[in-house]
Amino acid sequence: MRVEQIKKIIPKPVKKIIKDKINKSVVSVDESKVSNEVDENSSDKSEIELQHLIEKQKLKRKENKNFDIRATYVEHLGKPLKKQIIVIGSNGGSFSGTTISKFAEIINNKEMDVIVALDKLTDPFPYAKIRTVKKYSIDFVKALAQSRIVLTQGLLPYYFQMRDGQDVVNTLDEINEQIENIVWPLQTPGVRLQHSILQSTELIGLPGVNIIEILRTLGIDRIYQGKIVENYNLSMHFEENVKKEGKKFPLKTPYAVRKYTKDHSTLNILLIHLEKSKSLNISTTLKRIISQETDKLVLIDVASHIHKQLYKDAFLKEYIIGINRNIEPYLKNVTELYTDSLGYSSLFTNIEVKLFNYLDNDTYSLEEVNPLRIMEHTSRLINDKKNILMYGGGFYNNGITSSVLNLSNYLDYEKYNLIIIEKGEFKSSDKDNIQKLSPKATVIQRFGVSVFDEQEQAIHEMITLKSGYENWMEKINPFNQYRREIKRMTGLSSFDYAVDFGGYSSYYEALILSVKAQKHTIFLHNDMWEETKRFVDGQFIMQDTLMRIFKLYQFFDCYVSVSEEVMKQNQIKLSDYTNKNKFFTVNNLINKFDIQKKRFDPNIAMIQYWNENYYITYDSENDKSIDSGTFLAPSNGKFTFVMAGRLSPEKGHKKMIDAVKLVQDNSNVEFEVLVLGEGPLKEELNKYSLIQGVSHIVKFVGQVANPYYYFDHSDAFLMTSDHEGQPMVLLEAASMGLPILATDIPGNRSVVSKFGGELVENTVEGLQEAMRNTIENPLDLKKPDFDIDQYNEVSYQVLEKTVLGE
Repeated sequence: MRVEQIKKIIPKPVKKIIKDKINKSVVSVDESKVSNEVDENSSDKSEIELQHLIEKQKLKRKENKNFDIRATYVEHLGKPLKKQIIVIGSNGGSFSGTTISKFAEIINNKEMDVIVALDKLTDPFPYAKIRTVKKYSIDFVKALAQSRIVLTQGLLPYYFQMRDGQDVVNTLDEINEQIENIVWPLQTPGVRLQHSILQSTELIGLPGVNIIEILRTLGIDRIYQGKIVENYNLSMHFEENVKKEGKKFPLKTPYAVRKYTKDHSTLNILLIHLEKSKSLNISTTLKRIISQETDKLVLIDVASHIHKQLYKDAFLKEYIIGINRNIEPYLKNVTELYTDSLGYSSLFTNIEVKLFNYLDNDTYSLEEVNPLRIMEHTSRLINDKKNILMYGGGFYNNGITSSVLNLSNYLDYEKYNLIIIEKGEFKSSDKDNIQKLSPKATVIQRFGVSVFDEQEQAIHEMITLKSGYENWMEKINPFNQYRREIKRMTGLSSFDYAVDFGGYSSYYEALILSVKAQKHTIFLHNDMWEETKRFVDGQFIMQDTLMRIFKLYQFFDCYVSVSEEVMKQNQIKLSDYTNKNKFFTVNNLINKFDIQKKRFDPNIAMIQYWNENYYITYDSENDKSIDSGTFLAPSNGKFTFVMAGRLSPEKGHKKMIDAVKLVQDNSNVEFEVLVLGEGPLKEELNKYSLIQGVSHIVKFVGQVANPYYYFDHSDAFLMTSDHEGQPMVLLEAASMGLPILATDIPGNRSVVSKFGGELVENTVEGLQEAMRNTIENPLDLKKPDFDIDQYNEVSYQVLEKTVLGE
């Protein structure tokens, strides 16, 4: 190992002791002067680095249109709002009746400049005094940032954030078309909908549009705060706002209406209104309805997702209302209605209504119904609970995820809202994990990239990728840009409590620190200085990342370790970055109900194949395997150790394999070690067990959905880590009464010393001796004494007092 590498892993307090001893035998120097010169040189270098990065970002802006748009938006956020309204057209350039009605209401009551954003500048809009801008152009971005009122039909660009004093009115047309296809956790289309609603101050829904259900689908029903207009009476409002001022809002007449009124003095309309239809099979029925009607004008009003396909039919085209035309001026002339939305029928009185009921096989039935009678209702959602902003750590397969899941399922939601900020998409195991969160927790997924200008982007790279936060940055206050990001993500500007529960990302650390909150807390799930020593493939893989994180520790009000022993280690080793009086211990919570449910899972069966046992999980209703494969199970007649955790250096798996080799050479008792989990060392550990000749004993099972079933059918739990915080798996094993063998390190000690088990010397020799004694004397094993309810109650009380206290 090179001297430079050795220097990096020596804790600063230890370096100071060594330095003091050396100084006693050398000529004394002015240490304060040297220290100041070093700090100044370091400061000068990082400030110079910032200037280089800014110049680099300026060049990038010239070459990258998207970056230019983001930077332009940021620049104009700092300028005053203008007395203007921007109306955003939907894809294709159409404007719904709700949008036109709401626009007319606003402009009739307030004198404002009008900007209309269009896909094509030639698309029509029913108002004369307008300035048009192309959607997503630089002019659009500037107008969006500075307009006093924004009127959208659903979607907003990712860089948009509602400003103080800015009204964002959302008619939900585009969202209502897409919401049926949205599932949780959200993919990119759903994340965009979530962002668009959180940045809206007013939501307007036509009859049949369930706004609360839209909020629930997007997971934001507990935190959205804004005005909600349900069952918007479009017929009445259009009459009052638009038709009475007909010359002011000139609407184009649909072709079918012009043609019909040439030969008829009275306009009687049979309206076919379709919102939900996805199949073109309905075209035959539409043609039949048209052919049977001889007196009335048939008009077809369909949602945009099927409009284009139906419009290709030469016959139907004559009756379909064009994309830039509106039915609303003629609602009073409708005497018969065919619709797939019962709510839409409430816009009419004393007319015949036939309802399309869609069936599973792309067919439908028609049912004669009475028009629905519902009233328009306006309300404002108010959140009277305390908001906890939290970063959860990414929801990967690790103890942090287990801990945050358990916390989410234990929290008192009568008092708190838990708002978790996370990445934009979940794709594999993290997708499975996040679905285990309490349904009452709110997950805000990040939409798009961070919205910064050149200087902000340069600072962001320094904080998250390069040297980290430097004290001279105080004059720039980089937290302002991260506070803006939080508002872009959540729509909120302040919280009661802000918690970095992950603890391993300087980006999310900066986000958490940026918000206005009573208390900012970071969880230290491990001996964090020891984490800097993770050595893989000749590199300290966590060192640079953690040094950046350490530099931001100074801004937290509370450093929480998950065990008393680890807290003391962090307090000593991180003294150069922290205040020793801000350290606290909060034990991890345990999900009792999940453990009880899974340990006795009746849908798991064991089969034998080639002298090995396997578990298969079955669907209890259909008796079909729902797992992607089978998993190794404990063998018959062998003593079984079970391990669970990430396959990474700090877990000490190589040490375990070496110990198993020695036990095999010195004992005749048959035993096995089942290793549950995945990780970066999987392939290397498999090879190592083969080289050591113990692959028939050490069996890598992989990631399993139900580790507790393994715990319940094993003889002892084995923990060989070199450093830990408060291992969740040890707590879970103890709560199930499974005998424990664990290396004598602070994190393991915090569990075993309290609840029972055996602590063993953290060496190959100590481990092999304890394993051999265990398999040869199984009757001597003692089960832990663990009251899970009492433990959780005490842990939660400490959490409330420490993290959620005033």
